[in-house]
Amino acid sequence: MVRGGLGRFAVISRLLKTEGAGNDFLLGIGSWARRLAEDRDLVTRLCDRRRGLGADGVLAIFEADARSIRLVHRNADGSAAVFCANGTRCAARAAVEILGLPRQLTVLTDWTEVPADVGADAVSLILPPPSQAIDHDLEIDGRSWRGRRLEVGVPHLVLPVIPESG
Repeated sequence: MVRGGLGRFAVISRLLKTEGAGNDFLLGIGSWARRLAEDRDLVTRLCDRRRGLGADGVLAIFEADARSIRLVHRNADGSAAVFCANGTRCAARAAVEILGLPRQLTVLTDWTEVPADVGADAVSLILPPPSQAIDHDLEIDGRSWRGRRLEVGVPHLVLPVIPESG
């Protein structure tokens, strides 16, 4: 359950569709935020691309203070996600353009606090350095790659463009 009052967000209750770098999200404010954060079944129904509105996931934003928001992100299957850079950028823009927060704000995610700067054409995030990279081998269709696994809120596998011969 998401705790804390809705504050000035309570007067605005909206469900919006937003997109960032190809990822699309349903974004909830006010009572919609609480519903998206707490109801996994609702999330899966809404994100269904054939029977629902269709989305990669949902973003629920809550007021933290005058310069920050709390973001709860769920994947399309309803599971919790600790971080998504594209979703965080969408939430920051909504906080500025719809809720009137300052262009330089902080987004409190389940991973970490993320400072954001919302410009006219782009939203910049200041992320902490990734975890220490760990070598990782990958084989797909008989081709082998040696990559590096690291975490920037969520796990990533960084692979070279050209596969290693093997």
